[in-house]
Amino acid sequence: MVVVTTAKVSEMTKTTDFDVFYRSEHAPLYRALAMTLGDSDLAAEAIDEAMVRAYQRWAVVSRYDNAAGWVYRVALNWAVSRLRLRRRTLPAVQAAADELRLPDPVLAEAEKRLSTSHRAVVVLRFLTSTGRWNRSRRRLVYPSAR
Repeated sequence: MVVVTTAKVSEMTKTTDFDVFYRSEHAPLYRALAMTLGDSDLAAEAIDEAMVRAYQRWAVVSRYDNAAGWVYRVALNWAVSRLRLRRRTLPAVQAAADELRLPDPVLAEAEKRLSTSHRAVVVLRFLTSTGRWNRSRRRLVYPSAR
């Protein structure tokens, strides 16, 4: 015999209602935010974050006259916060990147042509001495911690 409590029914209804909302509103909200921000990756992240927050508060948000508007506003606020954070941290990141640039332009150009995995091998092997390349297994091998 399966016993279904009122709490379980309420949770199932919440999930179903939110599911319908998510499926119908996610794409239009994403498009609107991407156009507003001019950054599709940031818009996708922001909408996802806002949808999570909407789900967590669905009992309240679902009663709003414009739940989609609430999600859009939360996503926009989240994205603007990220943009501000980028602006504050970008100069420090840029300064660190300038320090790490290779002095020899030929080496710098060769490094740019490497794939990310090959670049990781070079950096770990020659700049940090933490790993070595195992040719037979075609992967980095790190020294074991003792």
